[in-house]
Amino acid sequence: MRVFRLPNRRELALVLGTSGVALLAAWWLHTWLALANLSLIFLTAVLACAVLASSRAAFISALVNFVVFNVGFTEPYFSLAVSEREQLVTPLFFLLIALVVGHIAGVSRERMLALNASRLAEEQERLRSALLASVSHDLRTPLASIIGAASSLRTLDAQLSQQDRFELLDGVLNESERLNRYIQNLLDMTRLGHGEWAIERDWISVAIW
Repeated sequence: MRVFRLPNRRELALVLGTSGVALLAAWWLHTWLALANLSLIFLTAVLACAVLASSRAAFISALVNFVVFNVGFTEPYFSLAVSEREQLVTPLFFLLIALVVGHIAGVSRERMLALNASRLAEEQERLRSALLASVSHDLRTPLASIIGAASSLRTLDAQLSQQDRFELLDGVLNESERLNRYIQNLLDMTRLGHGEWAIERDWISVAIW
């Protein structure tokens, strides 16, 4: 069961801002447009709240714009009362359409955000799995080289020349540095798995020779 939550500051600011813009636009155009056409201006404000914020913001915007539309553009002005039946239908239809359309647009936005988050999580998991598979496979090579060189130094120490010992120690050093790079990749993979790193998409130019 979904519980209705109060809007946050961003949603309230968006509702008030879009409603104010709609009011100014309708006030400027009310001498040229019919009442039904003016309602479309306020409906645009509701849709903006649904697309940019949430269905909750769209619901509040629908109520606010209904009051503004009724008070400012139906006779008697500056009153919620409606003197003519013809003018009563337009605000009521506006409220109904605004609630329905705002809810649909808001839910669609929330589903799209959830889908994008799911896709991003899948990409991160694929990258993490690929990195783990690569590092796990490559760890065996430097470890085998280090173990082999250390075993030779231990068991064949008396038979090895100074040059042979230097080459074996140099091999141990090189493979240790290589192993350190692989371990760093493992740490990077751990950070990726815990959300410390995020995938950033960007367009890059590809040179064609």
